[in-house]
Amino acid sequence: MNAVSAQSGRRSLLLIFWALMALLALTTGLAYVPMGGYEVIPAYLIAVVKAALVVLFFMEVKAASRLTWVFVGAGFVWLAMLMLLTVGDYLTRGWTPSAEELTQHNAPRMAAPAPEEH
Repeated sequence: MNAVSAQSGRRSLLLIFWALMALLALTTGLAYVPMGGYEVIPAYLIAVVKAALVVLFFMEVKAASRLTWVFVGAGFVWLAMLMLLTVGDYLTRGWTPSAEELTQHNAPRMAAPAPEEH
């Protein structure tokens, strides 16, 4: 590696670092903006951009072989599956009755006690 390519490599890494710092500041700033329950969407989008920058440049996948790209892609597919299953589980939690509701509905029905005679 010659001095020119080392300098350009160092410069690009510094640019990526400052881009990551700007995205971090954006994430922190968005945490204080009320969005009515939609705060997660921009946070996830920013996180995906930050992860892509780290993987492509700091892990040097951008210049890696196609086999490395296949494994990186498989990792992201696996991550997407885990996230989708987690969100699906979370969204369907309200559909099932709680244990207390189940015991109230399935409790044996007892006849009213007979009135006592005096």
